[in-house]
Amino acid sequence: MVRSALCLLLSLSACASAPAPLAPDPPRDPLDPEPTLLPAGPLVMATAAPPEPVADPAADCTIRLDRPPRSGCNEIFALGASASGASAEAGKAADGSRCTVWNAGASAPQQLTLDMGTPTRIDVIALVPEMTPDGAVAHEVAFSDDGKTFQVGHRIEAPMRSGQQVELVLPRPEKARFVRVTTTRSPSFVAWREVGLFRCGTE
Repeated sequence: MVRSALCLLLSLSACASAPAPLAPDPPRDPLDPEPTLLPAGPLVMATAAPPEPVADPAADCTIRLDRPPRSGCNEIFALGASASGASAEAGKAADGSRCTVWNAGASAPQQLTLDMGTPTRIDVIALVPEMTPDGAVAHEVAFSDDGKTFQVGHRIEAPMRSGQQVELVLPRPEKARFVRVTTTRSPSFVAWREVGLFRCGTE
């Protein structure tokens, strides 16, 4: 598992200076609908250390959190999926199985977009790439409520191995209907065995 090799860093602006104290949020009118959460600023997950090779997990054909960040994490299954390449096969990256693969059939940049059908809380994103060869990659994770205007919330820069799960634990929940993973750099054609979204709360 590469989790031990990953470090989660806040955005450069947050690291450059101490943030000003935040004013408390005003009380929310209980009659108002729940506001949609915007991305809390870029979360950079980067590491120079390659993940340690482990047995290929594809044999169990199941994506799951081996060690959830806290109890009560459940996978969110997308109602639809689209992609920049081989779009008809995009659903294979969100079907809960590591035995099926979406392959763009082309090099980066490539995009995969998941549609939950309604704004949904997301706490963890689990990525299982299909890569030949393995190597350093860069991904951007963006969120949208209408499927047209996306806001980049998080970036991932790390070595990845084919079939090895990488978990992006968000510093605060995101709430969106659409999640888009854009691969901007990869040594191989862009392909995913699975992009898993998890909710770890009751909201």
